[in-house]
Amino acid sequence: MIDDVAIAMAILDSHRDRVGEDLVGRTGDPRSDALLLRDSEAVVLCHDGSDDPRFVYANGAAAIRWSTDVAHLIGLPSRLSAAEEHRGERAGALATALTSGVHRGYRGERQALDGTSFEVDGATLWTVDGLPDGPGQAATFTRSTPAPPDSPPATSRLSFRRWNAADAAVVLDMYSRPEVYRFLGAKPSPIPDLDQARQRIDAWTARCRGLTGLWAIEHGGTPVGTALLVPLPRSDGAATSAVEIGWHLHPDAWGMGLATEAALALVERARRGGLHEVHAVVYPDNVRSRAVCARLGMSDMGPTGEWYGVEVVDHVLRLDGRA
Repeated sequence: MIDDVAIAMAILDSHRDRVGEDLVGRTGDPRSDALLLRDSEAVVLCHDGSDDPRFVYANGAAAIRWSTDVAHLIGLPSRLSAAEEHRGERAGALATALTSGVHRGYRGERQALDGTSFEVDGATLWTVDGLPDGPGQAATFTRSTPAPPDSPPATSRLSFRRWNAADAAVVLDMYSRPEVYRFLGAKPSPIPDLDQARQRIDAWTARCRGLTGLWAIEHGGTPVGTALLVPLPRSDGAATSAVEIGWHLHPDAWGMGLATEAALALVERARRGGLHEVHAVVYPDNVRSRAVCARLGMSDMGPTGEWYGVEVVDHVLRLDGRA
């Protein structure tokens, strides 16, 4: 069995080799360097290369971040460091690190052992050789913040939650109606059947990550639409930090002010999450949604082809008080 000092040295040596710099100010003495890693302010974790990887190393900062002690982290299946709905995304990031040797700037949501969630930001993941059961993987980060609530805040009439497979018939009913889908996406088209509705729900659930996502809007305990707060894709594919708010309501829920109420909840979520502004991009002839944008106090920026590869009217709302 490899001892703690040997594991610490494997982590430190691999970080130097893969990342190109030392993780701690090394002294050249393995035991001293192991102590420096143990006491580092940066979180450091490492799991082995088994089929269901288990943590073989955690320093004091990691134990504090996961609301436990080192002894409880060692031997824990590393997948349990994230809530179930975030494990697929986590596995993808680890696969990237395994293929390339290192993955820098990782951001993702994790779950402490007391059930609280937090956002990791700017983490580095890398491959560690010399561990039991083949190459393992380590991670380090210094920045983390409490994860935002799972959904927008409830209003006087509305609540929000993730869509789930049991909602497929509701989704099919709403998104098969021309008056709904004709204003959605670059190529508006209906959801044709229940299988496609379930696939759409799966895609929406996968996009609920951190601050952003797509959620069911409930009125009187019944789903009546979708609220969205998502990254806004540029037509040319270039990177952007723009974030879009949006609302899709079943026609039976029109005319009651629910779209505006849902939009205000999205604005509040964006503001609490530290966003400086949000966009709403609307087809020019979508009179109802343009009226909601006006009621929110959004600035009409006029027609543009900058987003989604189609001409839309861009609306912007500043959240930090600046013009």
